[in-house]
Amino acid sequence: MFSLVLPAKNEGKKLEKAVEEARKTLKGIPHEIILAESGSTDDTVAIARTLEKKYSDVKLIRTERGKGAAISEAFEKARGEKLGFMDVDLATNPRHLIELIRYLDGYELAVGSRYLSESKAERSWKRGFFGRFYTLLVRLLFGSKIMDYQCGFKGITKKAFMQIVKEIKATGFFWDTELLVLAQRHGFKIKEFPVEWTERKETTLNLWKTVPRMAVNLIELRLRLWFSR
Repeated sequence: MFSLVLPAKNEGKKLEKAVEEARKTLKGIPHEIILAESGSTDDTVAIARTLEKKYSDVKLIRTERGKGAAISEAFEKARGEKLGFMDVDLATNPRHLIELIRYLDGYELAVGSRYLSESKAERSWKRGFFGRFYTLLVRLLFGSKIMDYQCGFKGITKKAFMQIVKEIKATGFFWDTELLVLAQRHGFKIKEFPVEWTERKETTLNLWKTVPRMAVNLIELRLRLWFSR
């Protein structure tokens, strides 16, 4: 079974469409869809509960700890042997879910990437610049070869996730990066594959606040891993 997590904080306007698209893509594949809500102040919870009642393959879990923590909790509670998550804004084309599931047959992790030569990514110059600068920082600090750490489209086997979940400290946006850094540290096989990705103008991400915070997170993780040797 494949367990797909949809992180949902203040996503009331987008949630139903995301669920419908995911269900359509996964039709014929044994699956469950977990709506991981994390402190919404809009009608996200009400819509999620309606979807949970409407569809037997949809369920809601709630946490107040942030996007990353919500995904971790959903992964731990998931019934599937293959786990994945996708951003609700559908920036990544949902059709790539089929590839992600297939890659998890031979790899512990499958990672959608906007920065490979075959990728088709439409984004503003500002987000593109910050994204590539962030990738450079991670690669320098951790000797990694991955090109895209923060694309909201990733998969991992349940067995691999349970081996590292206790080591993941991040509860917010940095969760993606920490997951990949720890996975490489454990020697897991990672497949990075190109995706079709379109920037959503309605995103609430504030780059000027998020990027410096994540740079600090990188330094803290680097120090933690050094001292844990």
